[in-house]
Amino acid sequence: MKKHIITLAGKPGSGKSSTGTQLARTLEYQRFSMGDLQRKYSEDLGMDFASYSEMQKTDHTIDKKIDEYQREIGEVEDNFILDSRLGWYFIPQSFKVLLDLSAEIAVDRIMKDMENNPTRKVEKVDTREDMIVAMNARIDSEKIRYQDLYAIANHFDPNNFDLVVDTQQHSLEEVVDIIQKAYEKWFQE
Repeated sequence: MKKHIITLAGKPGSGKSSTGTQLARTLEYQRFSMGDLQRKYSEDLGMDFASYSEMQKTDHTIDKKIDEYQREIGEVEDNFILDSRLGWYFIPQSFKVLLDLSAEIAVDRIMKDMENNPTRKVEKVDTREDMIVAMNARIDSEKIRYQDLYAIANHFDPNNFDLVVDTQQHSLEEVVDIIQKAYEKWFQE
């Protein structure tokens, strides 16, 4: 029997948090964010996010802790949205959504979000160019870690997902509507 779980993946700035929050409100589901959890862990360690990401290259204890958390909520919880790059992998019974957009728009969104969102204060960059470098380094680091830890060659491969939504071409409301309709159809199948 299918559970009521939607996992949202995407590159930084793709809209996982905004989409997850709005979708959870619309469906009256809980929302879990692995990005928020990662930022909290880095803050608890007194590290900026770039240093924290660098540490994760060699210290996989945090990855394992977060991965186990995802598996556990996938087993015990129902009626939730999970925004996580590997949620589709750890909760394979979920409705798996990839949010996609260009790197340029992603950087603009992240920079704007850093100004307004206190949970992003650990991401210390001063310029758009610094953000591009930091974002690419983070994606490259994740790709290497996920290949080493899980033999996942490309965690953004559209073939891993039930739905791919271009968040650059649609407003937040449209993205939520597209996901909700596709999810309801998937759940009925």
